[in-house]
Amino acid sequence: MTTTKTAALPKALAGITHEIIMITPAMAEQLLGYNDSNRGLRDGVTAAYARDLTAGRWDFNGETIKIADDGTLIDGQHRLEAIVRSGVAAPCLVVTGLPRTAQKTIDTGARRTFGDELGWRGEKHANTLAAVLRRIVLWEADYRLKAGRFRPSEAEMDAALEAHPDARNSAEFGDSKGSAAVLSASQMAFAHWLLTQRDAMSAAWFMDRLCDGIGLGPGHPVLALRDRIRRERDAHRGTIGAEIALALVITAWNAVRSGNSVSKIQLPKGGLSAESFPTPR
Repeated sequence: MTTTKTAALPKALAGITHEIIMITPAMAEQLLGYNDSNRGLRDGVTAAYARDLTAGRWDFNGETIKIADDGTLIDGQHRLEAIVRSGVAAPCLVVTGLPRTAQKTIDTGARRTFGDELGWRGEKHANTLAAVLRRIVLWEADYRLKAGRFRPSEAEMDAALEAHPDARNSAEFGDSKGSAAVLSASQMAFAHWLLTQRDAMSAAWFMDRLCDGIGLGPGHPVLALRDRIRRERDAHRGTIGAEIALALVITAWNAVRSGNSVSKIQLPKGGLSAESFPTPR
């Protein structure tokens, strides 16, 4: 049997300590008072953390609150601010005694995405599934257009996957059929999921015809939709915004459900707004 020696720690680390502490809102507010050199606070991140704390979805993951040897907070401001906003205490790993120069190397690596996380778990179509789950959270929070500061957290997207396991089928559909409908995989996948919630059999037929156009005669809403999508892509160098794509799909779906014959798929007069955004029937 071979043995290895553990290298001695450098003397520079002698004053650094770590401890798991239950950070209360009052403690978090006090620590934030020593926050004078961090990047600007991103409200969407803080709000997402606060929602997770309030909903009891906050998981201890070993990420640290970092405090320099002069008492300055150099990392962890978003978590601390979320504790203050939510009024909920949370366990945090607190590292103290770091040199102030350590701040320059914090958060400089490649950010792990939720799609990466799903892939590590063995989920198929991970990136498209992550995009669908994000849109589900936004849709259920009544965000139809730009979400502003509302940023779905990983815990919220995990909860969406638990509540809507059929999102996996939609992600698979988007990855396999998206290009055929001249939409991106994520756009196709979310439209598939959303319409399936209304009527699974009708949605399967509608989405298949959006892909292949088979058997559609003049005046059929799906034929008009395919034409409008192509024109939108031609006008915008091959891309089409997610909100516009979804609004057009829903408008065509509603026309099919109503038995209407149309030659064009039109967006609401005056453009899309939270009030005018169509809802699947």
